[in-house]
Amino acid sequence: MKHLYNFGISQEDERTEAAALEPGCDDRVLCVASAGDMPLSLLALGAGEVHAVDIDDSQLELTRLKLAAVCALSVGNAARFLGFRSATAQWRRERFEDVAQQLTPDSATFWRSRLKTVENGAIWAGRFERYVRRLAPLLLALVGRRRVAAFFASLAAIALAVWAGFRAGSEGAGVFGLLVPTLAALAFMVLMTGDFGLRPVPTNLWGGLMVTLVVAVSGIAASLPLGV
Repeated sequence: MKHLYNFGISQEDERTEAAALEPGCDDRVLCVASAGDMPLSLLALGAGEVHAVDIDDSQLELTRLKLAAVCALSVGNAARFLGFRSATAQWRRERFEDVAQQLTPDSATFWRSRLKTVENGAIWAGRFERYVRRLAPLLLALVGRRRVAAFFASLAAIALAVWAGFRAGSEGAGVFGLLVPTLAALAFMVLMTGDFGLRPVPTNLWGGLMVTLVVAVSGIAASLPLGV
């Protein structure tokens, strides 16, 4: 399936960039457009002028659409129009007429030919976002629903304890060889099912965690066969 662009939402932390660059009203900043969130955030954080570049023209069009939405609509409606919040396809189609007035003729033509993408929320047309959406039901089941998480954690703990028992019996490891894996299994179950009084952290405070995880897992998966 062909994707319109790779990213509908930027994963970078704009506050880190702003703290490093300290942009002021007289400064000009050059940055990669990506999904458009970084250049728009740098403008909001005080940069006088931001030039966004990208090898993918569609990413630039998404950046222009986000800028036009912020200029034409209220903050809440812009979030609904782009897909950060829920809205009907008809509502987004109607708001597009207001947003299109803030676009260049070429950009307006680009998005008019892709109204289905606008109706579904433009941020969800990215390759990365579609991949995450396919995994969302499983992730929500494991992380967001305590009983399901407890079920899988219990299965993992039981399986590990049984494996430890067989291994300890076959190798004559004694009580210590059985106790350590069993305690590890129990600790895993507690970690999976308990919140320990901690509060959930909003995704905008993660600082690019998803990108870090994707790069780390991909690197490990690619390097392991070479190392073996």
